[in-house]
Amino acid sequence: MMTHIGTLWHQPKLLDEAEEIVEFLPEFIENDERLDIVGGVSGCIGALFSLYHCRTSQKTLNATVRCGDRLIAEAKPLSRGIGWLQKGQKKLGNNLSLDFLTVQQAWHGRY
Repeated sequence: MMTHIGTLWHQPKLLDEAEEIVEFLPEFIENDERLDIVGGVSGCIGALFSLYHCRTSQKTLNATVRCGDRLIAEAKPLSRGIGWLQKGQKKLGNNLSLDFLTVQQAWHGRY
């Protein structure tokens, strides 16, 4: 959101603050159990990729890829594809395809 508002309002300071937050993400990424769009690494992917497009930074790209790696590490096989069991959830979900398309762009050439 900071990237979006910073860009719309031409406020580079908001982009600076967003880049500072990236410094604190590795621990969050490794410990995330929600994996969802609202408060987990899945939603973090979109925000990080948006920041990366505004301010190309290896740290931001690395954090984006770490989010994808975390999702892959937590993926469970389904009869068709993969899904995620979020904390407190009894049923696997598989609605994170948009985030994987985003991470796939970030991974381009890595594998």
